[in-house]
Amino acid sequence: MRLGWRYGRMDYYERGLRVSERIKGDKVWVEATKSAVKDFESRKGAKWVGDAMKPLDAGFEVSWLRAAPQVLLIKGRVNIVPASEYKGLASEPFTHWYAENSSTDAVRHQAWRDGSRVYWRLQDYDYKMQDIKSFSWKTDMNQTVAWGDIYVGGGSFSSRIDMSLAQDHEMYPFRAKKYKLTIWMTPDDPGMPDYIQDRVGWKGEALTDKHYLDTTTHPGFRILKKEFILSRSDII
Repeated sequence: MRLGWRYGRMDYYERGLRVSERIKGDKVWVEATKSAVKDFESRKGAKWVGDAMKPLDAGFEVSWLRAAPQVLLIKGRVNIVPASEYKGLASEPFTHWYAENSSTDAVRHQAWRDGSRVYWRLQDYDYKMQDIKSFSWKTDMNQTVAWGDIYVGGGSFSSRIDMSLAQDHEMYPFRAKKYKLTIWMTPDDPGMPDYIQDRVGWKGEALTDKHYLDTTTHPGFRILKKEFILSRSDII
């Protein structure tokens, strides 16, 4: 059904409904399926491209600062995804998320669909990821590479990356003169909930951005990506 919702594929939508009808779910599941059937019937013959094909400006913003020696603060904003974007989605007749969220009280009301993640990697500027064909467990202790992810909530993200601990000195030697800090978001990663993909697509088909849209790193996919070049003095 999600392939139908996202890309307007009525054949997949119908196949999904047939599977959903065979599942012996609870009352909520049964009613959700009936609701989705009505939505499917209403779309027959209609011009519909799918929800993930409607452009969404990500408005990606990201920055970093040195909070202390070997401690970086990464923060930013990303328009993934305001609750208002779920109004009228094809998934709504099945999930009823927008309707339920709109009718809840101010304390429980969600302005955003939280749960996605932004990824970061800090590495020596000339660091090369090992090729799978020549992979080795042997580690060059003179090189530095670190990575992680940051939870996105309320349209923003922030994380304090502390690499100053004594036990980290061998892991992060910081012997190079120049470094690359890459911060990105990709819709197909395991940290992207399916309900967010219902709006932006599995390949990020809906994503647009004036500054940080990347379509070359992962051909066929639209990701958000920003790179910073840091000197050793920016970190140490």
